Amino acid sequence: MKHENLLWAREFFYYDKEKYFIIITDYCPDGSLEQKIGDLHEGSIIKIMAGIANGLRYLHVGRNVVHRDLKPENILLDGDVPKIADLGIAKEMRTQRASTYIGTPWYMAFEMFEGDYDMEVDIWALGIIYL
Repeated sequence: MKHENLLWAREFFYYDKEKYFIIITDYCPDGSLEQKIGDLHEGSIIKIMAGIANGLRYLHVGRNVVHRDLKPENILLDGDVPKIADLGIAKEMRTQRASTYIGTPWYMAFEMFEGDYDMEVDIWALGIIYL
């Protein structure tokens, strides 16, 4: 999946006789959103939140994928351009609902604890990040 607000995995390969799986991604020189909390000015916050929402729209509408673990640690920054990272537990929604209890509890919507949710759980996590 290639989108300006998703961390793009450029290349994958095994190293040392398949002992290590290597993923080469975009470089995000400004670290994670978690590292910047408290240091951002209002204009940057608005750009970053809009970028995350744009990336989620692409995942949800363009690819029918729910991230399920959206949190500041999984948002990498290239200036004011956020890159949604760590799609390791993302899920393609083949039905309208999902039931797996998975994610980081502080950012999980209540529906995830109950095991009956849809892509809107990512919007909940986005709201928690904004707080």
